[in-house]
Amino acid sequence: MSRIAAFAIAAAFIGTPAFAQGGSTDATDSSLSLVINAQVAPRCEVSANGNSAYISDDLSDTQGFARGNVGQLVAAKLNTLGVRASCTGTANRLTLTRTAMVLADSDGSATANGFNRAIIYDIAVSVPGVVTGSTTGNGNGNGNNNGGNTQTGGNGNGNNGCGNGNGGPNGSKPGCGGGVTTGTFTDATTDGAVGVTLGSFTNSQLTFANADGSQSEAVVSATAADGPRDAFSRGDARLAAGQYVGTVVLTLSPGS
Repeated sequence: MSRIAAFAIAAAFIGTPAFAQGGSTDATDSSLSLVINAQVAPRCEVSANGNSAYISDDLSDTQGFARGNVGQLVAAKLNTLGVRASCTGTANRLTLTRTAMVLADSDGSATANGFNRAIIYDIAVSVPGVVTGSTTGNGNGNGNNNGGNTQTGGNGNGNNGCGNGNGGPNGSKPGCGGGVTTGTFTDATTDGAVGVTLGSFTNSQLTFANADGSQSEAVVSATAADGPRDAFSRGDARLAAGQYVGTVVLTLSPGS
């Protein structure tokens, strides 16, 4: 304890001659800037009010053949589920797959007496309000007053505050705030997925619709599961009666 006091007094007396010599008494600050780096990982989230829906409409016409509007019926029911999604990255990937509507407890193949037991259809999903796309390139069409139309893209004179966005066919190169739409299952990969790369968006309600110009039809075999449209062989027979079941899978993959 006393040793500490002695050192303090000695320092005070040692400092006194400096005043007598006219030295500067100004104090000088010393500072050091330290940079801290961190990272926020890109994330995506998708939610819905439920995970199943029931189509009350008959999937066959009055003669028992497959109706051509099953895609519309499926999309309308999916829209009742209120699917919402968010992605924080700038190069996120949205992919969509679907199986055929298959007679429950069957493999979807034709029956021995000639009835079909599966229906194939095509749908697409749109994400509104995408902030920016990860790909570039100017579309050739007009934006149709939405700054990068999801269907034709292009450098449109939009009225939503985003005009002149870099658009592209079918929304594959989205413009600012224009939204994007997946392609059709005619162009699906071998695993049956259609997709689109899109920028960041938050709490957007996704909209399902029948793919452009697509007609549903009975198929001879559904063993391709969620394959592209040309993986299914068309069937011209009537549909076997019963409950039909299908699955739609929406996947959001975050990208930085």
